[in-house]
Amino acid sequence: LSLADLGALLTIDPLMLIYLNNELNNKSSPNENYARELMELFTLGTEDEDGNPNYTETRTDGSGDIAVAARALTGWKVRLNYSVPELTVSFDSNAHAVGPHVMFPGTPFEFSCENQEQLVRGIFAHHGNASIYYSRELLKYYLTPNPPRELVEQFALVIRQENFALRPALARLFESKAFLHPAY
Repeated sequence: LSLADLGALLTIDPLMLIYLNNELNNKSSPNENYARELMELFTLGTEDEDGNPNYTETRTDGSGDIAVAARALTGWKVRLNYSVPELTVSFDSNAHAVGPHVMFPGTPFEFSCENQEQLVRGIFAHHGNASIYYSRELLKYYLTPNPPRELVEQFALVIRQENFALRPALARLFESKAFLHPAY
């Protein structure tokens, strides 16, 4: 998958939109379920390597990274086409909360976005823990349940160098000394 493929898969797949309630997400009543799962499960994880939160929860004033991401994800609708039996995705600009939406304000990861594509691309491009998250998850699956921090950070660099294209990053992992090391 490329970064563009990940962005499309994570944001406008009809089954993901339904499963995570984003078809209910509109500017008058943002639904945070998809935004939270986008960050927790698909891009960042809940905490960095030192145990610090990777994003902020929604505050009473409506700020916080989850609330901002939910607003950027508004406007997507899923419909069942009865003549073909398939789900179709459409964008309703009247249900979209117009930005700019500022993610991770006051941090080195801060960026602005208007929509779902810019949100996902921004997380990958600006938040340093996205590559760490992918590195840790891939190393846990292919190498060891508890990859050492140094190895996670080294493979995160490879993932960034490959612009999150996982096929070439994994090829480099499978050819590495770490992959062939008897400890793993």
